[in-house]
Amino acid sequence: MKRSRFSMILGIALLCIWVFTSCCCYKTTGKIQKVDYKEAYNYFLNQGQERAVSSKITTQKEFDRCFGMAAFMGKGGNPTVINFKKEFVIPIVLPETDKDTDILDISLEGNERELKLIYRVKEGEQQGFFIQPIKLLIVDNAYKQAQITVYKL
Repeated sequence: MKRSRFSMILGIALLCIWVFTSCCCYKTTGKIQKVDYKEAYNYFLNQGQERAVSSKITTQKEFDRCFGMAAFMGKGGNPTVINFKKEFVIPIVLPETDKDTDILDISLEGNERELKLIYRVKEGEQQGFFIQPIKLLIVDNAYKQAQITVYKL
């Protein structure tokens, strides 16, 4: 009788531990899902600055040090507004090139702990001038602490 009571208490304790750890682990690892982002337009990389693709920019001061505004007159000429209280930026900065280059098929997925950024680069014809292709992804601060892994296709 003592043995069966002990087995029952031990079984209930193990069940409680399993339920508790299952809930905690699910909450911290989260479910991998597509992460929404916006693209920032009308910015350029300041001369002398370099950015790793997996880096994050979390403050306006850091962003202004790395990027300048490239505003122009007409529709869509203003740079995209970024609210660093609610958002952060993931830059994709490629080396300077004299080829027509596009950053395409951008995919961002993950959770609060880790993000996977996938993109493809398409190179076109040679041009008579050099460019430095960039894409600036604006992401919600819910993913600010995530580790970013980058895959270039």
